[in-house]
Formats: sequence, structure tokens, C-alpha cells
Amino acid sequence: MTQNSLRRPAEAGTPQPQMEVSPSRPHGCLTAFVIGVALLIPFAIGFAWIGGLFNPDALFLAGAAGVYALILLVPFSLIALGLRQEHLSLWRGVALTLALAGGHAALTGGLLALDVSLPWPGVPAAVSPLGSLVYGLVILLAGRRYFLNRPSAGPMLLGVGLGVLVSGGWVFVGAPGTLSEALLALLEAAASGLIAALLTASPFFYDRKTPAQHPFWTAVLAGATFTALTSGLLAARGYWLQGMMLGTALIPTGFIAGGLLTLDEKPDPRRLWWAALAF
Repeated sequence: MTQNSLRRPAEAGTPQPQMEVSPSRPHGCLTAFVIGVALLIPFAIGFAWIGGLFNPDALFLAGAAGVYALILLVPFSLIALGLRQEHLSLWRGVALTLALAGGHAALTGGLLALDVSLPWPGVPAAVSPLGSLVYGLVILLAGRRYFLNRPSAGPMLLGVGLGVLVSGGWVFVGAPGTLSEALLALLEAAASGLIAALLTASPFFYDRKTPAQHPFWTAVLAGATFTALTSGLLAARGYWLQGMMLGTALIPTGFIAGGLLTLDEKPDPRRLWWAALAF
């Protein structure tokens, strides 16, 4: 017997180290394609919705809000509930975001249709932004383990400064109006800012690894999500002229908010979404 043959039994009995195999995380072109198709749906429907807001009737408004809400709310809520695998957590977060946007469209779009169907003055002007604010607070409380964390002070102060810088120019082109109009504007700003910040941060609700590992693509995804949902957010409030003129101008704000979600050594949207809200 050779020396090698004498060693084989001992080697055969020696336990071999096992390679730990982790489930592969979908990334690259596949993730970009799937999420891109998902975000294209609200962008296209919202754009068509804005285009039909010139002198619309209540039937059109109710139908548009219903179509937008159902297409987002029903399938994507089921996807968010069904995708339990950890390696699909980013897809699940995007589905949750679209479902939340569909619920908001159903609420505010329904109020807009009701306002048009009623004789003048219709629904009080404060009802719709108040509804958005309450909807945002419900999301905040339901996801309190994710959203109600201590904010990161530096990025939050930067968000405040950027918000003042971006909004300051409007002081010179607008009029202060009456006290009730000023209070209504503050309510509108609070409601719109809360909803936008929640929807921008929600894609990472189930995924804590991607923001820390890929901060650049995190900012891109957050900005793309805001861009896809902007048309629906404007259309649900009946902002035809604002949607046609300012919709494109709002795109950079989404990517700025996405950048604020990554301004940390180890980015964590649970603490950094406050910066997007402040912005």
C-alpha cells in the first residue's frame, strides 16, 4: 500500500468545512428593470390624469382617482404582503410605497371629485390637506418602529437650510394674502411635505442593507420614486396648471431628498428621513 492510500481513510473521516450559502440578493439590471416598470405605472397614469384636469367633471375625477388608486393599491399591497423573503425586501418596500400612494390618491382624489360635484363653495379648502396630514400621521404611527427614531442632527439641519433656500425665492414672487390663506398654505406645506417624505423613505422600509451598502443607488431610487409619484400627488389635488408648469421643476427636489437619506457614515433612512421631511 502506498503512503497516499494509507492517508485516505483518515482524510475521509475528517469533517470538511461547510460553505455557508446565503440567498442571492437581486441586484443590477434585474432590479432596475423590475422597479423601473413598477414606477412607470403611476408616472404614466398620473401624467394622463393631470392632462384631463382642464375643466373636468366629477365623473372624470372620480374615475381617474379610482383607476389610479386601484391599480396601485390592490396589486402592490398584495405584493408587499406576499414577498416575505429577505432577499426581496427592496422590491417589497417599493410595492409598499406604491400601495400607500394609491391609498392617498383614493382619499384626496375622492375629495376632489366630491368638491366638484357640490354647488359652490363645495368642500372647505382645508379638508383635503387636513386629510393628507391625517393619512400621513396614520402611516407614521403604523410604521413607528421605522419612522419614529432619533433624527440625525447634521443632515436634518442641512435639510432645513436647503428648504429655506429653495422656498425663499417664492417670497419675492407671491403675496402674503390674508391670515386664513397663510394658515392654509402652512397646512398645505405640512401635509405635502409629510406625504412626500414618507413616500420617499418607504422603499427601504424592509431593507436596511441597501442604503448602507449602496448609498448612491439609494439616492437614485428615492429620487425616481418621488418623480414617479409627483404627477399623481398633484393630480389628486386638482393642480392642473401647477402640474403642467412645476411638475418637471419638482424632479430635482426628489433627488435632493434622496441624497439627504444617505448623508451619514452608515446611512439609515430610519434616522435620515427626518432630513427629507425638513427639506
